[in-house]
Amino acid sequence: MPERAVLQIAQEYADVLNDLAPEAADAVFEDAALEPCWDERSNLFSLTAEDPTDYVLVLSDQPGSEDYVVVRCDAGWFVDTTSVEEWPDLAP
Repeated sequence: MPERAVLQIAQEYADVLNDLAPEAADAVFEDAALEPCWDERSNLFSLTAEDPTDYVLVLSDQPGSEDYVVVRCDAGWFVDTTSVEEWPDLAP
């Protein structure tokens, strides 16, 4: 489980994304890439996204760490703290 600060940042992004139109998600994810807790696994989804709600934001204590959290969309943006077994399975 990532540090509390990473969880708070993830929830803030989920809240912001839920308040915006789906088309605005691109800008939010561009801003998130500047976060110290941003994880490059987020790129896996931005490269294949066909729709803004296809993006997945991965935040972690350290890049590539197993202590990460995922912000994704499924009938609304939410913070998912469950361990990802297969990363490609998160893609729509």
